[in-house]
Amino acid sequence: MSAPKEIVLPRAPWEGGRNNMVVAALVGVVGLALWFVSMSFATPQRAVFSWLWAFFFWLTPVFGCLGWLGSFHGAKARWVILPRRTLELIGAAAPIFVLLFIPILIWMKQLYPWANIELVPEKGREEAQRLFDHRHVFMNYGMWVVRAFIYLGCFVFIGERMLRLSTGQDKMENQLNTASMWRLGPGSLPFLGLCATFAAFDWLMSLDVTFYSSMFGLQVIAGAAMAGMAVWILVSIAVDTPMSHHHLHSMGKLLFAFVCFWGYTAFCQFMLIWIADVPDETPFFHMRLYSDWVYVGWFLVFFHFALPFVILLSKELKFSKKKLGGMAIYLLIVHAVDVYWLILPEINPSGPHFNLSDLFAFVGVGGVVIGFLIWRMRGRMLVPVGDPFITSSMEYHP
Repeated sequence: MSAPKEIVLPRAPWEGGRNNMVVAALVGVVGLALWFVSMSFATPQRAVFSWLWAFFFWLTPVFGCLGWLGSFHGAKARWVILPRRTLELIGAAAPIFVLLFIPILIWMKQLYPWANIELVPEKGREEAQRLFDHRHVFMNYGMWVVRAFIYLGCFVFIGERMLRLSTGQDKMENQLNTASMWRLGPGSLPFLGLCATFAAFDWLMSLDVTFYSSMFGLQVIAGAAMAGMAVWILVSIAVDTPMSHHHLHSMGKLLFAFVCFWGYTAFCQFMLIWIADVPDETPFFHMRLYSDWVYVGWFLVFFHFALPFVILLSKELKFSKKKLGGMAIYLLIVHAVDVYWLILPEINPSGPHFNLSDLFAFVGVGGVVIGFLIWRMRGRMLVPVGDPFITSSMEYHP
């Protein structure tokens, strides 16, 4: 572990990243164009599943970071102040997802059986129709669309409000904004939790005709919290946020904690469904255990939980920007596999079949999101220099 460096606060807004922003945006636009073209050599249905996977993967760090931000403000945590602005900016990337949601709206009948009974196999249509009629009050096109924009609107409002309150302190003019953030942070958590849970129900769980699980939303939130922490670590390292190795160590400990929590929620969902043996619930895991998807499941057991659990026990790793950053990238990769495992079996029940539309959607959505994030970062102070408790963060030593 190297000797700690003196923390020097920035004196001017950040103006870097211009080339990276342009490259990311261009890659994103090309990826989106190729994804659209891929509908001609794949099936439109397969391409839309690829889009849903990419959209949801890139969205999870955003509402994960909003959850972390609300939790830190709820705890009135002072150590987090130095790297907090990057957390706020990641959460403020939510508006771009309103636009990226449009393809799902346009082609939703290619995704959801409740919106198109033709997607249900012939032998199961009578039972599926009975369930759809029973759930119609809640699960219908109008209500689904309204709820979707409520979820996205919640993410956008909280992200924008948190960022505005924080940046309002940069000129030492609004010191009382800290009290407002301490109120908004914990107050936003129930809304974030409900929106993330019901978004997981509406956008992912309803891909299956009969499946329901009260643990499903919590598992998705656990993965999002882990992904949000990983992205926060990477962005803070990339822009060279002035912070000590103690800040990095604490971020690494939280990353480790949510690797464990994701494993706990994933196992609990499997265990409860296995023990209960309810016919409406078991097909979800039957499809993933008695096909080639089982290899993806075992991959997640070992490489999403067991391996990072062992590696992140290292105190030395959590003090190293290079090693912790590498671990954050690794966990985002396995998180992408986890989201893939939740979505793609509904279109490929026999096993994973990679399609170029997966690559184009992933790169296209990712490029646009990264370009938008860098655009929002440019011209802003990357440290909340006007926060009245910033000295406490600069002196942080747990």
